[in-house]
Amino acid sequence: MRLAPFVALLVLLVPALAAAQTQDAIGGVLVRGPGVVTVANRWFHLLGVEGPDADAMCDRSGVPYACGVVAMAKLAALANGKIMHCRLQQFSGDARWWGTCIPYDPGVRGPSASQPSINQEWVRSGWARTHTLHTDAYAAEEAAAHSEKRGLWLSAWPEPPAVAGAMAAEGPARVLDANTLIVGTIKVRLDGIDAPEVEQTCRVDGRVYGCGEVALGALMDLVMGKRIACTLRRQQGDDRAFGTCRDAAATDGPTINERMVQNGWAVADRRTGERYVPLETAASRQRVGLWSGPFVPPQRWRIGER
Repeated sequence: MRLAPFVALLVLLVPALAAAQTQDAIGGVLVRGPGVVTVANRWFHLLGVEGPDADAMCDRSGVPYACGVVAMAKLAALANGKIMHCRLQQFSGDARWWGTCIPYDPGVRGPSASQPSINQEWVRSGWARTHTLHTDAYAAEEAAAHSEKRGLWLSAWPEPPAVAGAMAAEGPARVLDANTLIVGTIKVRLDGIDAPEVEQTCRVDGRVYGCGEVALGALMDLVMGKRIACTLRRQQGDDRAFGTCRDAAATDGPTINERMVQNGWAVADRRTGERYVPLETAASRQRVGLWSGPFVPPQRWRIGER
């Protein structure tokens, strides 16, 4: 008898706890990157799928073409003109939001039971493949597209940047966004900091400007023409390599991570610790970079705050 109130409370709490891990977004889909979209101002990755990097090049019958751009265009075409109901999820150890998007049925005020997700359709088209970090739900679609040589399977898939295993990376750096580099052959997420997405806007002196584009340019300036060395770490539940990076020719001085925060084009990512908070505080007092006017922190901007 004494357990009854506890059991009743647990029954009430379990759905609430589960609900805290999921959210819904309903609206049109805007493609922001290879498998990255926004719906109703929510920025997330499509669950279980991945396309080639936006700047990837492939070869078909001896002719090179921009297969990364084509793959993103195919995803945009699948979503074009449709209102989508997207169920968003977060997974343990992974700060990213992941979504499964199905056409919205106004009759049931929810996802259509008779139509496939755009995740499934993109893999089925051959312009994406399965990303098995959190699910392998689309393995059959990938196998069929591969067997029938659809999309990218008509030729060799571009080699993705390596992420697994390595604990260091060194080489010339290519900037993917203000948070991410490819160093040598390894994709590196700058550790401990968070910078605006390319599409993010901020304000200074009452004017709107593309702070995401400026932050991207700031990172390019820091790595351009240099050999970059990164110390990497791994995080359980997340397939990314997190790196602390510097000019390989410099044995001391601030890291690239630190300089992005010092210059005001990134903020400290408190989910990973407090080590960059003093640099953020100094940048905010000096009103440099993002701090020259009001802005929405990147993490909050991605979940729809504007």
